[in-house]
Amino acid sequence: MDEAPRVFISYSHSDKSFAEKIATILRENGVDAWWDKWEILPGDSLIEKIFEEGLRNCDVFLILLSKSSVKSNWVQNELDVAMIKKIQGITKIIPIIIEQCDIPSAVKPLRWIDMSSDFENKARELLKSIFEIREKPTLGVPPDFVATRTETIGGLSPEATKLGEFMVKDNDDSRPFGKRYDVKELSELLEFTPQEINDAIEELESHGLVKSLRFLGTQPFAYAQVEPTYALYLHFRGVGTRYDPENDIKIIVSAIEARKELSGQEIQEITKLPPSRINRAVSYLEDYGIIQVHKFLSTTPFSFGRAMATRATRKFVRDECQ
Repeated sequence: MDEAPRVFISYSHSDKSFAEKIATILRENGVDAWWDKWEILPGDSLIEKIFEEGLRNCDVFLILLSKSSVKSNWVQNELDVAMIKKIQGITKIIPIIIEQCDIPSAVKPLRWIDMSSDFENKARELLKSIFEIREKPTLGVPPDFVATRTETIGGLSPEATKLGEFMVKDNDDSRPFGKRYDVKELSELLEFTPQEINDAIEELESHGLVKSLRFLGTQPFAYAQVEPTYALYLHFRGVGTRYDPENDIKIIVSAIEARKELSGQEIQEITKLPPSRINRAVSYLEDYGIIQVHKFLSTTPFSFGRAMATRATRKFVRDECQ
């Protein structure tokens, strides 16, 4: 990081000494820790200083979990603001256990640090998380037999790989729904024979990666038009896509779980994602039974009316959105 990471510390005042201990060690190690006892002077507005200065500007939100803090309405209000910033991808939340207590449901899906004992080692773990330091072996060089293989993605043939990669790179996210491609034009553009383009589409469709349309009179092409599905973007994640579709899914399902029920417009206001990416993520979540979707007329640019959280939603957020 070019600048010192900004950290907000949320705690119950009965845990003041522990909060000061953490704030002090963070500042001693290059972290701009915001602790109310240092920042709020006599005459200052508590709400303005905490919510407009401390929470608005923080990169990391530390919540000190104790029997007292989990019952504090003030701590809960701070956590609510931090959760919205987390969904928006602005703030990272790190729960810190300072004594055994009931963990709030909002932070149960997150990995926490137990600092109720072994403070020094756990403080080092906290600093690593704030500075996003991952201690893992250096990535080595692939073996020769891997380097010399035919370049394909996810077990697809070279032709299906080339076609799939072209569609995810070419698709314009300003369109709310998937772009349909004329098969004859694709064949010419990719320099495929009719048989090659037919086989590539059939292969992608068999995996649910594209949808096709057939008309009479398209010979020698077996298809007239083809369009990608959300599964194609997931399959080519990190290769052809300009964004991470899995991250979209996690952000959107977290927002739905937090608010219980959202329209497409409300999801866009929270996540700032374009309708095309919201539609793909919601289609995935619906197809896999993770959310419940109601569809109405006239919901363009969204392919659905309301997205609602279920027990499966809460389980997915708990298991996958950490």
